[in-house]
Amino acid sequence: SADALLLIIDDILDFTKIESGHLTLIKEPFDLRDSLTAIEALFQEPAAQKDLALGFSVSEAVPARVIGDPGRVRQVLLNLIGNAIKFTEVGSVHVEIGVKGSGTSSTLVFSVKDSGPGIDREDLDRIFGEFYQADVSLTREHGGTGLGLAIARQLVTLMEGDIGCTSTAATGSTFWVEIPLLAASG
Repeated sequence: SADALLLIIDDILDFTKIESGHLTLIKEPFDLRDSLTAIEALFQEPAAQKDLALGFSVSEAVPARVIGDPGRVRQVLLNLIGNAIKFTEVGSVHVEIGVKGSGTSSTLVFSVKDSGPGIDREDLDRIFGEFYQADVSLTREHGGTGLGLAIARQLVTLMEGDIGCTSTAATGSTFWVEIPLLAASG
């Protein structure tokens, strides 16, 4: 309960900082593959407890080191993967990381696919809004404030990227994030 409350408070603080323009992003080299390995390890147990298959695949085109804000990239992925595991009762969650484009117009693409309940078409446009929850009965069962996707959208926008979702009710969802890629040397 204390951990859940701390997450809610952190979300509210981040939301407030973003809304007031006081959140600054870090631009530093970091090992993306190490970050992804740590995120995968974090979700292995929750996925196993629900008997879900959790898979990560990273394209060879993805550089090991990139320049960006490792904490905020991690925060976005934790939110998307956490939601996928939280709302998927049977099947799998698969995370794919790739690169779109080339040279100075390269983009990192993160995709989180689940076999969960899916999202109704009329809710797709609203799920990234503040305090919006597509299925209140599911949210009550699994917890949440309706801030996670709104914060993820705002963070991705600050990173000059894009975020979206495709879904079909009862067959699962795919959340995707595209962030401009700046490869770090070394």
